[in-house]
Amino acid sequence: MIRDCTSVITGTFLLNNHFASVIFDAGADRSFVSLAFRPLIDLKSRKMRNAYAIELADGYEIRANDKIPSCTLNLADKLFSIDLIPIE
Repeated sequence: MIRDCTSVITGTFLLNNHFASVIFDAGADRSFVSLAFRPLIDLKSRKMRNAYAIELADGYEIRANDKIPSCTLNLADKLFSIDLIPIE
């Protein structure tokens, strides 16, 4: 799949009151968090009904079956509730 590079924005934002490097991809249908950042979120994971297949930029595919619901993203002083899928 080829994506328009203008649909990707990067920056540093507050995620559950911790600064995080964030990549916004308008073509993505889910949101992810690194396992290294995961302990800072301080919310419990929940199992998803079905594993979610994720194809990385190098073509490698991983599966995730946990999500962290109701994380808070602070974007321009507006709070958004998002679910995050922890991945390597």
